[in-house]
Amino acid sequence: MLAIESAATVEHCPVTLARMLRERLALLHGVNPSRIAVFPQDDCRFERLAGLQPAAPWVIYPPVMPAMGIQALSAESIEVERGTRFRIEADQITDTPPGSLALVMTPNDPTGNAIGVTTAAQLGRRSSLLVLDERSAEMQRRSMIPLVEEFDSIVLMRSFSDWAGLGAPAPGYAITTTRIAAAIDRTDELEAPGLQAALAAVSNA
Repeated sequence: MLAIESAATVEHCPVTLARMLRERLALLHGVNPSRIAVFPQDDCRFERLAGLQPAAPWVIYPPVMPAMGIQALSAESIEVERGTRFRIEADQITDTPPGSLALVMTPNDPTGNAIGVTTAAQLGRRSSLLVLDERSAEMQRRSMIPLVEEFDSIVLMRSFSDWAGLGAPAPGYAITTTRIAAAIDRTDELEAPGLQAALAAVSNA
């Protein structure tokens, strides 16, 4: 919080701070900085993803607390109910329309279930874009980052709100392919206070 309060005296402009944040996150996660996009943590953070496949429907897997505005991103949104153990398994993958945009919160809120790597890979092949909302990624047993190296259609969405306790000024970020990262990055919309707070958080990670 001290970083937010002192952000008015930051010597770097937001573009430079965003570059520094991408570099620090890349080091933290073991990926190239070009694979990281930063953006305001708002209800519009899925809009540019939707723009990559504007005709494709979004698919969500309740029970879940989906991001607001998903239904407004597509002419069609589909709910695929999870299995009896609140998991995404073979039946849910089959019920996912090929070529759709699949959004999975993992670990899930409210069940706490996390998607497995094998299931994510299968869903990544089934959909044209698989978006894993990993706002609580630290609670997963296995990292999904290796899948980003294997697939050109997987996006890991991360947040500073849950694990670092930062509020709305802090940006969100995605780990994905270089192509998708360039398409969804919104550095020009970010402000110094949130970026400085995020940098302070990852510097201690």
